[in-house]
Amino acid sequence: MTRRILLSLVNLFVLGIGMAGHVRVATAANTIESTYAATGSFSVSTANVTDTSGTVIYNLYYPTNLSTGGLHPIITWGNGTNALPSNYWGLLNHLASWGFVVVASTDLTTGTGAEILAAANYMVQQNSNSGSIFYQKLDTTHVGAIGHSQGAGGVVNATNNSNGLIKTTVPIALPNQIWVSAGDEYYVQSLTVPVTMAVDEINAGGGVLGKPVTYTLADDATDPNVASESLEGLLEDSKVDAIMGPTSSGITLNTKRLTAGILRQ
Repeated sequence: MTRRILLSLVNLFVLGIGMAGHVRVATAANTIESTYAATGSFSVSTANVTDTSGTVIYNLYYPTNLSTGGLHPIITWGNGTNALPSNYWGLLNHLASWGFVVVASTDLTTGTGAEILAAANYMVQQNSNSGSIFYQKLDTTHVGAIGHSQGAGGVVNATNNSNGLIKTTVPIALPNQIWVSAGDEYYVQSLTVPVTMAVDEINAGGGVLGKPVTYTLADDATDPNVASESLEGLLEDSKVDAIMGPTSSGITLNTKRLTAGILRQ
């Protein structure tokens, strides 16, 4: 069963992605992008993590002085098909210059998200490892996942399988699912973490007008007829006060007309 829900994902200013040894700087579209288009204040160091056989499994990009700027959020990166973190060094280095600790799997196929999630868990473990330079230097409550192409699908999968560890997901050039191999399927509609986080924060602050906020997920099955039935159930049976989604343009237009009709009754 698919669940369609509109999510507010962070808009990433894709700046300085290293491709074939070159850095291409994107033009800032507004004030906030102009601010973060500049290199951050942190000097950046890099390191490799190897497995027991000596094979490099992760590339790390991080602020050289981890003792400044408070705890550092974690970003786990997913490569595009047959790409390596070195292909994206401009972006990963840039993120680290703003205080993020970036862990990038060297796997060439990251569509399942398993490697991306494992990398995030590795960094969380390092925060508790007294022998690590990252010991008690990381903000493990703020973990994000960013990926390109196949890695974009991978970060969606990693987030869905992270049990809430990954709080922010930024897919870059998410591939059409017809190009996704079995086992690599991603389901953006299952990314409920931002919604549940918002509900928890609102309720922690006393709710709305003193009443707790609840949420209900409904299935549209990527079918206008099913979506209409689900919407009617939300409006007439569940008596919801607000609706987020769906994600499909065609479904959105259809449910928009239905909602307008119900509201005029």
